[in-house]
Amino acid sequence: GVFLIATAAFGGLADAEKPGPAVIALGDTFTSPQLSLTVREVVLVDSLDDLSVEIAPGERAIAVIATVDNEWNKPQLAATLSSGVGDVIALQAANNHRDAAALLTIARIDDPETSPTLQPGVPVPLAFVWSIPAEALGAGDEVTVELFTQKLYTGSVTVSGQWWTDPALTAVMTLPVTSRESLTMRGSGVEAAP
Repeated sequence: GVFLIATAAFGGLADAEKPGPAVIALGDTFTSPQLSLTVREVVLVDSLDDLSVEIAPGERAIAVIATVDNEWNKPQLAATLSSGVGDVIALQAANNHRDAAALLTIARIDDPETSPTLQPGVPVPLAFVWSIPAEALGAGDEVTVELFTQKLYTGSVTVSGQWWTDPALTAVMTLPVTSRESLTMRGSGVEAAP
């Protein structure tokens, strides 16, 4: 009783402020139980012909290039419209928020291959690709990359299997945008990052 009266005199039992997402820098590794992801750069490209992906007229592609390592003990499909790997990243660019639902593709850029399967413990260079209005950004402009941690869900009774879900914003980073002719390692003049 005395504790509650004393607490009420000083404003009551207020909720503690929840900490915001961690701020990380280019080259820092974001690690979750699902995967590790090290952002290498954010690039603009006018064509995804090397990946056989079309960009709508008046748009260009923006891609977050990252080295991704599957930390789970099972292979994971990195594909659009498939919950899991695509849900760990989003992009705030030129007042437009791009999340998993807006992804054009997820591509392995050293192969090149779209919708790759990530094997446990094998780091691969991936591009998470969205489209934006062609004039929205230029080289040197900044964007914010958002990284999410997900929970592993195990189905029971009517649904079986396991999958990652419930993304929670865990880290953010602000990066300058560069420009390239190609996303893939072939013809880009860029060597694969470890």
